[in-house]
Amino acid sequence: MDWDAALATQLQAEEQFSARQTGSQQQGNVPSAQQAFLSRLQSSLQHTLLYEDELLQAISQSVMPLDRLVGSANSAAALSVSLGEQPARQAEDLLAQELLTWFKHDFFSWVNSPPCSHCGSGDMHASGMAPPTAEEADGNAGRVELHTCRACSCTTRFPRYNHPAKLLETRQGRCGEWANCFTLCCRAAGLEARYILDWTDHVWTEYYSHAHRRWIHMDPCEAAYDKPLLYEAGWDKQLSYVVAFSRHGVTDVMKRYTKQWDQLKQRRMLVSENWLQQQCATLTANHRRGWTAQEKTDWEQVDRLEQAELADHANAPTTLQEHTLPGRQTGSAGWRAARGELGNPPSSSSAANSTAFRMAEDDSVQSSEPGRLCGGVVRASGEHTPHQTAVRAFDGGLQHKWLDFGGADGGVTWLEYRLLPAQPTAAVVRYSLTSAEDEPSRDPCDFVLEGSLECSAASGTATWRQLDRQEGVTFPSRHHTHTFALQHPLPCRSYRLRITAVRDPASANSVQLAKLDLYTPLDPPSQPQRPISEAVAALQAAVSKAADSKPDSAMAKAVDTLLLLLANVLQHPRDSKFKTLKLENVKIKAMMLAAPEIGQVLKAAGFQETRLPRQGKQPPGLALSLDTSETATSDVLHTLTLLQSPHSIHNPSPAPASQGQRQQSTAQLQQHLSPGNTPAEESQGSELLANSEGELLSADDMQVTDDTATPAMPAEVQTATDAGTGAEAAAVPQTPMAPSDAGQVPEGQPDLQAVAQGSRQASQQATHDTPAPAQAEPQTPSAPQRQAKSHASASALTQMHKLQLQSPSTESTQGEMTPAAAARQAGKSTVARLADAAAGQLDAKKLIHQEFARLMTTKKFTPNEAAVLAIQNVRTQQ
Repeated sequence: MDWDAALATQLQAEEQFSARQTGSQQQGNVPSAQQAFLSRLQSSLQHTLLYEDELLQAISQSVMPLDRLVGSANSAAALSVSLGEQPARQAEDLLAQELLTWFKHDFFSWVNSPPCSHCGSGDMHASGMAPPTAEEADGNAGRVELHTCRACSCTTRFPRYNHPAKLLETRQGRCGEWANCFTLCCRAAGLEARYILDWTDHVWTEYYSHAHRRWIHMDPCEAAYDKPLLYEAGWDKQLSYVVAFSRHGVTDVMKRYTKQWDQLKQRRMLVSENWLQQQCATLTANHRRGWTAQEKTDWEQVDRLEQAELADHANAPTTLQEHTLPGRQTGSAGWRAARGELGNPPSSSSAANSTAFRMAEDDSVQSSEPGRLCGGVVRASGEHTPHQTAVRAFDGGLQHKWLDFGGADGGVTWLEYRLLPAQPTAAVVRYSLTSAEDEPSRDPCDFVLEGSLECSAASGTATWRQLDRQEGVTFPSRHHTHTFALQHPLPCRSYRLRITAVRDPASANSVQLAKLDLYTPLDPPSQPQRPISEAVAALQAAVSKAADSKPDSAMAKAVDTLLLLLANVLQHPRDSKFKTLKLENVKIKAMMLAAPEIGQVLKAAGFQETRLPRQGKQPPGLALSLDTSETATSDVLHTLTLLQSPHSIHNPSPAPASQGQRQQSTAQLQQHLSPGNTPAEESQGSELLANSEGELLSADDMQVTDDTATPAMPAEVQTATDAGTGAEAAAVPQTPMAPSDAGQVPEGQPDLQAVAQGSRQASQQATHDTPAPAQAEPQTPSAPQRQAKSHASASALTQMHKLQLQSPSTESTQGEMTPAAAARQAGKSTVARLADAAAGQLDAKKLIHQEFARLMTTKKFTPNEAAVLAIQNVRTQQ
């Protein structure tokens, strides 16, 4: 037996000896026994006045996460009302439970023996007692324990401080220090709390619940809430006197903590019952002497209610749950055995009070995990605040986990997921468990999944039905997921995972789980999206209407942005970042507001609304996302083709999409995604829309500016490109240019020096750069310069897409023309080139993109210059 156990035995023996001595001397030494008892009452009452010190309360508040605790309690109370719980949970009671959990798991520490102050070893043994030093006495240390290190033989002092201010600093001790500091924290949090002293060497706390109109038991050492029979039925303590001390006075509350009053009275031998009640009443009256008449009246009513409750409680039969309350959990096994407090082993009936319901915070999970049950509320048998709560088992992430210390030593823990009243019932067909990041001994091993269709609003309880049972489950690695299918799914409103055993009960101090996912059958296939041709036609009609009223409207700029985004998807089909359009992005938001029809076009092209993962405390954002399948990219290519054709944005009579067009899009896509076309080749030979550094523009790139419109193409470039749109310049060779000839200006081509010089001046003006000789090496642009050049490049290339697919400007004045008429008039018109492409011939735009990419790699041209030269070079090659 270690020294702690010996000390505990000695204290117990002293109490028992005192009781026997008092019983034998009742006739001869009654005043002496009464004086000792009264002195203890007075000193304890005087000590509780420290909890009312405003400075001490302020110090307590400074070390408590009070805002978080109060906010969590208020949220849970509001959710209880919305769930229809009867009676609804009150914020005051929820705050008390939040405070109890925080103090137990996050603030205070239990000490069997302190670590060695010399070498830090934890292998210590108690070796005696010592008087306190002056510094230790300032902390009201009544005694000092000495503990000797087995490794270095050095002695470490363990003062048993009794002043709550000192305990806020040390944050460690045994039950005396725990209850002392916790009661101060309760008062600092605004609870009407009082200090409870057990004459058989234990202490705890009570607080007054205004909702329940009674005092409620709280033991911070055990994290026990409203379990007054824990000591008699669970620990098997032989109680005698239990007295409450607070700013309200002194009260004998022994009857709250026993169901064996007749037997217990035989142990109450220190003083008579009448004397004790009289002394409590006298001390209380003296304590309330300065109160107002109203305060006295209010608390006298509380006293009367308490006395009636105590009488009823002592005579009420013991329930099954009270019979199965556990033995003491804190302290070493030898220490608890010496005190006779091992009691009953933990059981499912003795599990800790459940947490309050909280929102599952799983809205963002459903988009990434189809069929996942989402949008409900959760609670558990227990949790480790603030980061290892029940909510963390359902948020879809692996960064945190749910942990419950109630799962240690064979205890039963559980997680519950309940649908909100507005949600329909759901039939779970499978569920999965994911192990946490550490301690395999805490993994669930045996567990049961239960379901409940109805929940009693009056009691807040549910009738559970077993849906699945698993035994002997092991997780081979950390963050490993096991999935289990249900043989007979049932529609339920609540689901509960009840864990009956962990992998290694001998070494585990808790149970933990990273994720619990519940899956319902996948939703039936949704209605097909609006056909691409119809969505494009609707956008074309909106653009035409806007052009009639305001030619240079935001609508046209929105279409430019749409073309840019779709082109980026095609250029980098394997890069997912180009397939997610964040709706809070300034550019994307401006585009959607200017032309709501663009949203329909994007959805027709395969984009779907999704929720982005939560970032810190920010709510999850919304996005339009495209899957990575070949079919989705093919739809994007087909959409872009329709948007750039003369029958879409520029023609009020769109033609419906044909099977041939889709085959053409698929053929082009297969060519683009051919095995030989590596990402490196893509960036070198088939750039669609690039900035001044040759990089594609994405939705993320558009966040660098607050501008909401794509800059217009420089006037000089627009003039130069328009000049080359005649019928004779529209002809495009049906065979690709040889690589050695790409970009070479053939004889007879118009001199573009003036055009290039004008383009360079426009680019310099846009970027606030200084003119430089044409032969000078290009300077590395600054971030604002790159940004401005990127916008200029995007605008120029967007216009390039339009120019290469539009009919010649001379045709636009002749009214609407059929593709055949346009071909006959223009010789080799845009429509004819599209027909050639459908027949397997090379599309002119790819030659232009290749030429543009080649010119950019020379580093001799700005993006605007390269765009103009690429168009001219391709159109003049024969």
